[in-house]
Amino acid sequence: MLKIGDSLPAPRLYVVEKPNDWAKTMKTVDALTEAQKLQFEFWQAFANYAFDKPEFISQFSRRKASPRRYYGLSVGSSEYHINLTISIQKKRLGVEIYINNNEELFAKLADQKDTVEQFLNMSVDWKKAGKACLIITFADRKDITKNQDTWDSIFDWYIETAIKFKEMIKKFDV
Repeated sequence: MLKIGDSLPAPRLYVVEKPNDWAKTMKTVDALTEAQKLQFEFWQAFANYAFDKPEFISQFSRRKASPRRYYGLSVGSSEYHINLTISIQKKRLGVEIYINNNEELFAKLADQKDTVEQFLNMSVDWKKAGKACLIITFADRKDITKNQDTWDSIFDWYIETAIKFKEMIKKFDV
């Protein structure tokens, strides 16, 4: 029993059951286009796969999947984050550092472009787009389909590349 001041005693209630997000998720999924449904399914599968890998769990926190062309990963700074991207139509994957509204930070990395690319052991595109700046690498994949048998190799590429990008951020003191 609880009592506040001179009030009458009241029972203390404990939550035994609460609604989960299943019904809400199902309503949302029903309203999606086919491409959005595939993106949602793809990112859910990615999260389940990646967050079963100790090397990935040690670097990133899990986020909910959504029906978008990207899956965002926090890197511990509000200045930038890593996005994993997919273009189903172009059959193209991407991993990018997304820097929001901070050209100075982008310039700091761009000044070390050759060293950054050498560290990553891959070529990257350096893009200014409005208020955002991107450092992005792509992989063309013909096997981006609903066939989930091909997804594990795609997920492995995302994991490896995202970890490498995070290591680069630490190494170049950003």
